Amino acid sequence: MLSDFRLAIRSLLRSPVLFAVSVLTLALALGVNTAMLSLLKEVIFHPVVPHQPEQVVALYTVSKDSNHAYRQFAYSEFQTLRESPETFPDLVAYCNNFAGIARGNETMHRGYVVEVSGNFFSFMGVRPLLGRFFTPEEGQPNAHLPVVVASYPFWQRMGGRPDFIGSTLRLNGNTHTVIGIAPQGFSGTNALMSPSSGPRLVSMPG
Repeated sequence: MLSDFRLAIRSLLRSPVLFAVSVLTLALALGVNTAMLSLLKEVIFHPVVPHQPEQVVALYTVSKDSNHAYRQFAYSEFQTLRESPETFPDLVAYCNNFAGIARGNETMHRGYVVEVSGNFFSFMGVRPLLGRFFTPEEGQPNAHLPVVVASYPFWQRMGGRPDFIGSTLRLNGNTHTVIGIAPQGFSGTNALMSPSSGPRLVSMPG
């Protein structure tokens, strides 16, 4: 077997182009395998909810006679479920979306946002890196208290300065105050859209 290996190496060295193509193909194959294993680790083996994941379930609603098409929960439905602690000791709501985001006079760009209920971060078992998370008053419907919590990558993109807390951002033209920074590595409920995939604005109370 060793002699076969030596023969293969000599053959490749006699053909530099073939040798380069072989090395490149091997490198690409290793890179693809590494990327797939990393994705499987994040999606399958790494719990999305860091706090007591074995006790967490996701709830969805479907419209009747629509081939089980998913639809969003109405707030009244969420409130009804939340007022039944014997069924669910704790309940959060979230909605993934996109919004135009800008700071100061900057040109607005499209960014990923998550609208959440006020108890989202305590439910997920995380603490703010800087600042604070939402108060019960800010999480009430129609509270009209425009505040946001930014992700760690978004904060880094904005300069990573402590005085980012208390600054303002425009979301779809409406001014919001930044009250906190989520911890590094926290990606909410979506493992595929992890912080490594790019800057994200984490959440605002829905």
